[in-house]
Amino acid sequence: MENEILIEKADLISTVEKLLAEKARFGTASCVDLGDKFEIIYHFEPQESAEPLKHIRVKIAKEETLPSISSMYLCAALIENEIQELFNVQISDIALDWQKRFLRSKESPPEVALLKPVPYAPKPPARLPVRCGEACPAGIDIPRYVRLIGEGKFAESLATIKQSMPFPGILGRVCFAPCEGACRQGKQWEPIANRTLKRFAYDHATYEEKITAKQTGKRVAIIGSGPAGLAAAYYLAKMGHGVTIFEALPQAGGMMRVGIPSYRLPRKILDDEIEMVKNLGVEIKTNAKVEALDSLFKDGYQAVFVATGAHQGVKMGVGGEEHPKVMECIDFLRDVNFGKPVKLGERVAVIGGGNAAVDSARTALRLGAKEVTIFYRRSRAEMPASPSEVEEAIKEGVKIHILAAPVRIRSKDGQLT
Repeated sequence: MENEILIEKADLISTVEKLLAEKARFGTASCVDLGDKFEIIYHFEPQESAEPLKHIRVKIAKEETLPSISSMYLCAALIENEIQELFNVQISDIALDWQKRFLRSKESPPEVALLKPVPYAPKPPARLPVRCGEACPAGIDIPRYVRLIGEGKFAESLATIKQSMPFPGILGRVCFAPCEGACRQGKQWEPIANRTLKRFAYDHATYEEKITAKQTGKRVAIIGSGPAGLAAAYYLAKMGHGVTIFEALPQAGGMMRVGIPSYRLPRKILDDEIEMVKNLGVEIKTNAKVEALDSLFKDGYQAVFVATGAHQGVKMGVGGEEHPKVMECIDFLRDVNFGKPVKLGERVAVIGGGNAAVDSARTALRLGAKEVTIFYRRSRAEMPASPSEVEEAIKEGVKIHILAAPVRIRSKDGQLT
């Protein structure tokens, strides 16, 4: 960043005093959670020179206390209070501290209450609309993490991503990237490769997960270890709650493990992301199907989050589909991903145009099928599958027959005809 100054915590007050003497105007401050540290960035605008904005950066350990600059710039108290609330950063001697509920002045003794306590409910800072960010279902601050990668700050980029979504290694490989479709640069050139950059940050950053919140003593049960269940467990654990995940299948991961083929999502990446959640103290019980929610409350859980996923396929509703060689895509992918033997003929027809259909077609080729054809009832442009996955399937030899829907499955002597 142009005109940035990296200082030690001990030099913060003297540096700001110098800027005040130069009549620089305080703009705002931002905070980044780096895992074991916080980085606070103060932004100042010089008033008596043509210099660009000055950015003061200071890093502190999470157990350290940061001195307030509000005695010099009273407006900084607003930002410092937000940083305290949102990041749990310890800041000392804020002029107006909404957590301690008092106003301080240079003449005041340390703990004299000068104002009557007032209720305060902090609101998260409003985000300006950005096309890519608005298109992101997780609400990730995409411009920020992309910029940090460009500056070589991979750990800071990863920390930015994880503020909204805990699994960049997974999403960096399988996300359908609606942000790229909304990318402003894509209107004239190619869109910024946000998905690949997320993967890059995960692959190149060193990031240590830590819990800074105090343990609350509260326990939460989560049913299902798919993306929703694991994400809920991650953030609940970071808030200091005890979390147990109950998974009916023999391995954790939900549809990420049983629905997405390993050539798209390497199992080591999935296992590493799950291990990261477990390292926060989350317990995952597999082969543990929950039959009734009441039993969980009786076991002492204060809350239950149901994240069972969508593991059931959709029937076509045509005659003959009960034939044993007619399989639902979800069941087919689950069997393959769990290593169960699946017998296919040389010619395979896949009915449907979603991601499960495309994954099944590409998987059938990998199992040795000589000819695989996708039949879809609408046009190619209306296929709900990710366009990039459809292109990859075609490159691999999958045929696509559009505007075609089955009305009956025929068979003779046990064989499909």
